Amino acid sequence: MAKIEISKLSKSDKKNIGLEDFSHQFECETVSAIASDSDDTVKVLFDILAGHSKVDDGDALIDGQKAYANRKKLAYQIGYLMADERNILHGTIDEIINGVMKKSHGGISKDQVTAILKQLDIHLIEPVDGLEPGKLQQLQIVIEIAKGKAVLLLDNPTTAMNDLQRTQIWQLLRDFAKKTKATIIFSSTSVAEMQYFADEIIYLANGKARHVQKLITHDTTDCLVTVKGSGFPVSLAEKLGSFVIQEADDEIKFIFSGNIQALLPLLEKSTIKDIRISDVSVKEELMRF
Repeated sequence: MAKIEISKLSKSDKKNIGLEDFSHQFECETVSAIASDSDDTVKVLFDILAGHSKVDDGDALIDGQKAYANRKKLAYQIGYLMADERNILHGTIDEIINGVMKKSHGGISKDQVTAILKQLDIHLIEPVDGLEPGKLQQLQIVIEIAKGKAVLLLDNPTTAMNDLQRTQIWQLLRDFAKKTKATIIFSSTSVAEMQYFADEIIYLANGKARHVQKLITHDTTDCLVTVKGSGFPVSLAEKLGSFVIQEADDEIKFIFSGNIQALLPLLEKSTIKDIRISDVSVKEELMRF
């Protein structure tokens, strides 16, 4: 268990601002998602929490200790899985797990790891370079769980996974957070993934926090609706949970939050030529805040 407190944190380089005046408290037993308009912003935040980088201003505290100043002391608590470090494993999965078990303190047992991998259809005798990308990502996350870290920083952890693999790994991660009181922070380009599996979403734009969305239920996700034609009752759609991001004479685009069935009566106008429903992007979602 580790408490993370960030207060008025700023970090920039010569080219751009990574974070500016960012404050947030990440609670134990929770999964927090970072939705940002820049991958660099996410990396800056994760590097600071992992003790890899100093802050320019403000504080990043883990259990009341400054992340960078106490990086050696805090290292055993923090797992950091970066997107560009996923292909560095070599040997069989059994060899890799044995190596992890020797170095980990307070993590789960090898029997538990083996049982988890079996559920994911990953077997110890397999060479890691024979795994397809989705299973390789699953293995990397299982390794972090096996180490028993109190904080997991996951940079776009499921990009190569299919829907089943993604659901499996998030069930595992959420169970891990609950049972061990761990704090999980992840980034994603998928609004649907964040809304289905996170307890909160922190929206960042230009290095600043725009909005924090607390997620009580995970039964619906936002979608982008494009309506071509005329006569669509925008005001009624807004009352049902729509947010218009583009409006022209013959085309309207809006983000809809809620059950899409509620919109159907509004989409039955004879003057509407075409309707498209798609996943909403982080960039489009940020337009709301």
